[in-house]
Amino acid sequence: MIAHARVFLGGDGVNESNPLETGETSAVGRALGMWGFGCYGTGIASADEVLRVADRPESNATAASRPDPGQPGPAPPPAIPPGRGLPDETPEAEFIRLGQALGLRPGELALRRAQAPADADALTALRTEVAARVRSDETTREALLAHAAGLGVEAGAYRRYLTARYQIADGETPECALSEANVHEERERFVRRYQDAGVARGFREQCARLAGARAA
Repeated sequence: MIAHARVFLGGDGVNESNPLETGETSAVGRALGMWGFGCYGTGIASADEVLRVADRPESNATAASRPDPGQPGPAPPPAIPPGRGLPDETPEAEFIRLGQALGLRPGELALRRAQAPADADALTALRTEVAARVRSDETTREALLAHAAGLGVEAGAYRRYLTARYQIADGETPECALSEANVHEERERFVRRYQDAGVARGFREQCARLAGARAA
């Protein structure tokens, strides 16, 4: 079994004095992990690699928004108060939403993030996985609300969107009035929303505007 590891000249800790030896030791450790020795979770990432994701530049900017590791799990994305605008569009918030959509535990989500070359790559992989799951599932009317929540839109705002888009008589559960063709159309729209962060952002903005107009 052959494995590789990276070290950086001029690093800190043991990398500062013995970078080549550290790289060799890390490679041996990863090779052993490929054989199943000392694995973290179900992959070959070590505990250090999982924790190291916090040191990435794109992660430091959102460190203050991270959930407390001592808590049972991440809190759901904050609801959008009608007429108050959107929460910050941060990678951290999207990680949480995508992890919840896939049913990943916090440790599993951290492992996926640590094993990717960068947060952008991890997000792309998670978006693709969620989109594929949405497309392959038989989406029900009730599941549409869950998909909206997975993108950070509360049920009331999404129902306002459904009422406006499909010209449904205003009621408490407009999703029940959707035709099969409407449900299929919404499912395909959710595939695109999950695949493209820009499309998802526009969807959240639209729902927020509709919810704000209703509140006014």
